[in-house]
Amino acid sequence: MQTVLWGADDDVIVLDTTHFPVVLSTWFGRASAESIRPFYAALDTALERARREGKLLVNVVDSAQAEVPTAEVRRLISELTDAWEKKGAGPDTVKAFVVVENAAIRGVLQVLSWMHPSGGMKSVNVPSLAAAVTAAIEAMRERGIEPPPTFTVGRITRPTRPRH
Repeated sequence: MQTVLWGADDDVIVLDTTHFPVVLSTWFGRASAESIRPFYAALDTALERARREGKLLVNVVDSAQAEVPTAEVRRLISELTDAWEKKGAGPDTVKAFVVVENAAIRGVLQVLSWMHPSGGMKSVNVPSLAAAVTAAIEAMRERGIEPPPTFTVGRITRPTRPRH
């Protein structure tokens, strides 16, 4: 199922849970608190479901169309990540892959790692959506989880940016 999370500043996150236990999100524009908060709420729900079902949650974040968020939003992401870890997100329950296609977003991710030094959740940066899908499939298979048959490199494509 795809859900569109609208932000306040013409930003949007397309969240796709069709391939659960994989959660795909595609970020467009400069993220705002109005899109980030429901995104983390959706991750909370997905983590609860994965834990109930004894599955590894795989979080694939496609930031190729994202813009650098404000310092306030970076701080919020750090706080929400910390709260998510306290709810059980960690290396044994979640594998996260972030598609990074530009240096500015790579820099934001580095800053977030400095703001959130707990050593809990670690994401893996990958250069493309295909690389993220491949890494996610490998992570699931390493845990003895067969990926959903619909979750393949050839079937996963980047959605177009929704418009109001």
